[in-house]
Amino acid sequence: MAHSNESEWLKIPHKDNEPSSTACTWPRCLLPRTDEEIRIYDKMLRASTLAESPCAPQTLRTLAEFTVLSRLTVPENSSVYSKLRAYNGET
Repeated sequence: MAHSNESEWLKIPHKDNEPSSTACTWPRCLLPRTDEEIRIYDKMLRASTLAESPCAPQTLRTLAEFTVLSRLTVPENSSVYSKLRAYNGET
């Protein structure tokens, strides 16, 4: 699994002897806000075939926090989790 922007994806040669590749578009929140990520995942989940499947109460929050944390740099004077909460508008 890898990620790329669309212009780089189109430059990749797709030969028959290479493993098959599939482009998947995935909306991404450009601001590091956990609540925005949760809204994106909730909207995608409701529109998918998994809409009626059970989901644990904090699954989307955990996924959103993990995703946002993967994009943040570790600050020198505090924890990355406090930076996550600050970007989300929490005090």
